[in-house]
Amino acid sequence: MNIGVQLYSLREQLETEFESIIAALAKAGAQGVEPWAGLPVPFEQAAAIFGQNGLACPSIHLPLLAGDDRQRWLDAAHALGVSTIVVPAIAPEQYTSLDGIKRAADDLNQSAEIAREAGFGYGYHNHWWEIQTVEGRPALYHVAELTAPDIRFELDLYWVQVGGLDPAQVVRDFGARASLLHLKDGPAQSYEHAMVACGEGAVDLPAAMSASSAAWGFVELDRCDTDMLEAVVASLRYLHSL
Repeated sequence: MNIGVQLYSLREQLETEFESIIAALAKAGAQGVEPWAGLPVPFEQAAAIFGQNGLACPSIHLPLLAGDDRQRWLDAAHALGVSTIVVPAIAPEQYTSLDGIKRAADDLNQSAEIAREAGFGYGYHNHWWEIQTVEGRPALYHVAELTAPDIRFELDLYWVQVGGLDPAQVVRDFGARASLLHLKDGPAQSYEHAMVACGEGAVDLPAAMSASSAAWGFVELDRCDTDMLEAVVASLRYLHSL
């Protein structure tokens, strides 16, 4: 598994120190990066900086490909040279009923078709709200059943555990469709808690990673009480030590 960093983790530092932060990630052992739609520099400029630092850019987090912004996001994905577009979230209220889940799945299927026609793979990243039980099983499992088989899942192991499931088991259940992972750690008791560097929290990352055939795992810390760059660098070192 290649190890990278979801750049949203460092959104505040990147606003003023983009080039030096990217260089620091490469120096710390990151093999790639995963940008998001709110990148603070033009996508073409970001692609050049990633390349200068030897960092791959296999995927990006973008909104659903719909409406007037559709071409803007496709252009961004082309500029960065990614192979996979990942939807970072669909609103929690969609996952409280089977009808809502079906609407979310329809949106993903329609967006995936647009991405497919443009030459991209497509995926979905979960939070804790897709882990809640709806009609006898976790909502995310319904999503998998209702979406095209080539739609992949970027399983966020931390949110899976916050939602009450065993990350390693979910990785096994999703098999090859879980082609990307998000690696984060923390107390895993609630979405309200701050996160910590990988290896310092409650998530058994080695077990989940061992169960996975994913090509990439990305460190992603939404927030933490320590310096974010230090936590990300510590996470990279820990994951490489495995």
